[in-house]
Amino acid sequence: MEPLFSNACVQTEQNLLEMTRASVPVWYRLYCRLLSAVMAVCAIVMVIMKMYMFTALFFALAVILAAVYEAKIRSAAKKSLKRNEELYGRDVETRIFFYEDTIIGKNLQSGTAVRTGYDKVKKIVETPSLYVLILDGNISVLVDKGGFISDNGADFSKFIKEKCVNAK
Repeated sequence: MEPLFSNACVQTEQNLLEMTRASVPVWYRLYCRLLSAVMAVCAIVMVIMKMYMFTALFFALAVILAAVYEAKIRSAAKKSLKRNEELYGRDVETRIFFYEDTIIGKNLQSGTAVRTGYDKVKKIVETPSLYVLILDGNISVLVDKGGFISDNGADFSKFIKEKCVNAK
């Protein structure tokens, strides 16, 4: 049986960074942004009150929080990249095959294949160059927008959203 969609993806540093950003829980992202915004508002209030020492402190806290959030994401992506380098000596290449009722992913470096159902996809995130399918257990499947082996890649977004009924 032929797959409905076939995709080739290389897990480059950029792809892993996009995947990591897409995988961050919404609550954590909102928490960091909200706390940073509160610190910035406090800094503005301190300027109005002419308390410049506290202005600098709150502004520094806002910047530090935003920087820590970004550093954590970059660190997680680099950790994945380093692990791939240690295991395989290069970026991981995958082939993902989408059938009527099953997704099969194959790691070309290890030769292993994994089969899952569309009902296991709990979240679909679209980034500039990827579709990130987040499965149960926070396992992510990367689908490269430019990596469709057949010419039907433009139809993939609609297809995956229809198939993954449990996904947000």
